[in-house]
Amino acid sequence: MREKLLTVSTVRVYTPTFIIHPRDDGLIPWQQAERMYEVLNEKGVDAELIIIDGGAKHLFDIGKCWEKRCPQGREAVQEGFEFLEKRVCC
Repeated sequence: MREKLLTVSTVRVYTPTFIIHPRDDGLIPWQQAERMYEVLNEKGVDAELIIIDGGAKHLFDIGKCWEKRCPQGREAVQEGFEFLEKRVCC
């Protein structure tokens, strides 16, 4: 496992990256998203992070009517689209 983590940490990422992570994710701690964001910033990658509060869970944006169940998530996803549109689109 340690070897895999070391491999991931040495990957060169330059792509603008927008991270959305729910604080109440029962599978992956939100601190991992925060750490990823910090590392990307240290490497000079254009990155943003939104931690969603309010009970959103892992894969909050999957399923029918998720936007109604998680309005904070809907707003974060919209911000992510805007972030990418400014950096990737023509």
